[in-house]
Amino acid sequence: MTVISLLSGKGGCGKSTISVHLAHWLHANNQRVILVDADAQRSSSTWIAEIAAPKISSLAVPKAEDLLDELPRLEREYDVVLTDAPGSLAEVTRAIALRSSLCIIPVQPSSLDVDAAAETVRAVMQARDIRGGSPCACLFLSRAVRGTRLEQEARELLTRYPLPLLDTTIWQRQVIADAPGQACTVWELGGKSSHEAGRDFERLFEEALQCLE
Repeated sequence: MTVISLLSGKGGCGKSTISVHLAHWLHANNQRVILVDADAQRSSSTWIAEIAAPKISSLAVPKAEDLLDELPRLEREYDVVLTDAPGSLAEVTRAIALRSSLCIIPVQPSSLDVDAAAETVRAVMQARDIRGGSPCACLFLSRAVRGTRLEQEARELLTRYPLPLLDTTIWQRQVIADAPGQACTVWELGGKSSHEAGRDFERLFEEALQCLE
C-alpha cells in the first residue's frame, strides 16, 4: 500500500541503519513490512535477516528495471514496502523515486553531503514532475554532533531546499554504531544512550510519516 524509500546521493549517511530501524518499528506497530535492499552491498537485508527473520521479509533487488516491476507488485502484498537505495544517484535511485510514496533523505552535516543532497532533491523533484506531484519527500540531519557549528550551518543550508527539513536529528552515538555488530537494533541494547537513540528514531519516523498526510 505504501512504498517508503531511503535515498541519498552519498554513502555513509546512515541509510541502512535508518532502514533497518524503520522496518523494525513498523513491524512493532503491526504493519506488514518488507525491506527491499537495492544496494549492492546488501547491508540492510543481511542485518534485518539476522534480527527479524522471518517476521520481517527482505529482498535484494539491485537492478533498476527489476525495481520498476517489483515495487508495485510488493505494494499489493504488504502494508509497507521499505526500500534502501544505494548511496549514489544511479538509475536504481531514480527508479525507486518513480515508485515511492515517500522519500526520506538523510544528510550528514558536511559541505560535501549537503551538496550531494541537492542532487538527490533534484531527482525527487524530477520524479514529481513525471508523476504529477508524487512522491512526498523530506530531509533530515543524520549522524550529527550536537551543538556544533557544522550541524547549525547544515541545517540552515538545508532549509533552502524545496523539501521540508524535519525537526528531528539523529545524533552520532556509539550505541547506534554498535547495533549491527551485535545483530540487533538499539531497542535491544540496554542503557541510557540506547533509550535516547530509540526515542530519536521513534520521533523521526513519526515526523516523517506525517509528510504522507
